[in-house]
Amino acid sequence: MYFAIACLELIGTYYECWFWPPTWFGKVDFITSANPPSGISFFYFGLDLGCLFFYKLRHKTAWSRMKSIRKIRQEKVA
Repeated sequence: MYFAIACLELIGTYYECWFWPPTWFGKVDFITSANPPSGISFFYFGLDLGCLFFYKLRHKTAWSRMKSIRKIRQEKVA
């Protein structure tokens, strides 16, 4: 997921769909920013992992059902 987000950020800034200010939030002059900032991919990756973690906690039955179906499919292939 990290690489997908990084590519999306690079393509989006290349085609000028959005831009990032040269300094942090455009207000703090001594903290520079790249375009796109490399940390944004880590933020989205962490958000994705967090959402998956909370989904697994909240929907334990659905998650175990999905794991069982995956196991059955792997047994059929083998």
